[in-house]
Amino acid sequence: MPKAVPEIVGELLAELTQAGKSKFYLRDLRIRLGAFAKAHQCPLATVTGKDIGAYIKTLNGKGRYRNNVLNDIGTLCGYAKSQGYVHPDYEGTSNVTRYVVTSKEVEVFTPSELEAMLRAGNSQVQLALALTSFAGVRGAELGRLTWDDIRFDLGCIRISAVNAKTKIRRVPPITENLRAWLMLHKSESGPVVDYKNVYNQFLKVAKQAEVKWKRNAHRHGFVSYRTALIKNLDQVSLEAGHSKKQLLANYFQVVGEANAKAWFSIYPPKKNQQPESDSNPDAEIGRASCRERG
Repeated sequence: MPKAVPEIVGELLAELTQAGKSKFYLRDLRIRLGAFAKAHQCPLATVTGKDIGAYIKTLNGKGRYRNNVLNDIGTLCGYAKSQGYVHPDYEGTSNVTRYVVTSKEVEVFTPSELEAMLRAGNSQVQLALALTSFAGVRGAELGRLTWDDIRFDLGCIRISAVNAKTKIRRVPPITENLRAWLMLHKSESGPVVDYKNVYNQFLKVAKQAEVKWKRNAHRHGFVSYRTALIKNLDQVSLEAGHSKKQLLANYFQVVGEANAKAWFSIYPPKKNQQPESDSNPDAEIGRASCRERG
C-alpha cells in the first residue's frame, strides 16, 4: 500500500527508536530524512532514482556528506520495501551515482600548538582535547563517553560499538600523560564532557591560544604521532579505528619520532597535577595488558 514519504520516515524513526539505536544516529537520520520528506510530500513509490539524484545535487556539502544522505535515503527505501509500501523492484537509490571522495593531506597540530590550547581551555575543554589528542576519541564519541568508560584499572578507554562512529568497539590506551589530564578533572560518574557541540569550544580555545584552527588536526595528531612513536600499524589500527590501508595512505611518516615523543609528553603543570588516589598494584599490569591488546 503506497504511503507518503513523511509518513514512512516517521514510522522508520519510531521503529529504530524502539530498537534502541543511538540518539546521535537517530538525530542525524531525523534531520536528513526530515529534509528529504519535506521536499517530497508524495508517495515514495512515485519518487524515482532520478528524483533522488537531483535532490542530492541540491544539498550543500561535499561528496562525503552527500553520500551519507544518499545512504540514509537508501535505508528509508529498504524499510519501505520491507513494509510493502513500494514494489519489490523499486529502484530507490540503487542507480544513483555516488560521489567521489578524495582524501586530503592530513594536517596536525604541533606539540606547542596543542599545549597552548590546553593551557587556554577550561576543565571540560582540556578533557575533550586530551581525549581526542592522546587517545583518538572522535568528537561525536566524546558526548557519549562516561566516567565508567574510563578504566584506570585496565589502563584503557572503552568505546563501545553503540557509541563508536564506526560501530566497532575499540579500547585506546590511557597514555601516562593522558592519565595525568584525566586525574586532574576526574569525577566518579556521569558524562566526561558536558558540551553538546564541543567543536565550537575547540574553535574558541584555538582563537584564545592564537593557534590557527585545523579541522580534526588533534585526532589526526593522535594517529600520526602514535604511528611514528610505536611503529606498529596493527596496534594503531585497533586504537584509532582505521584500517592499515588508511594509515599507510594518510598517516604514515607524516611526523617525526621526536615530535611524537613531545606530543605524548604534554602534561598538566606540575602544580595542578593530582595524586592518583585509586591506584593499585595491578594498575601498571593492566595498562601493559591493554597496550598489548590495542
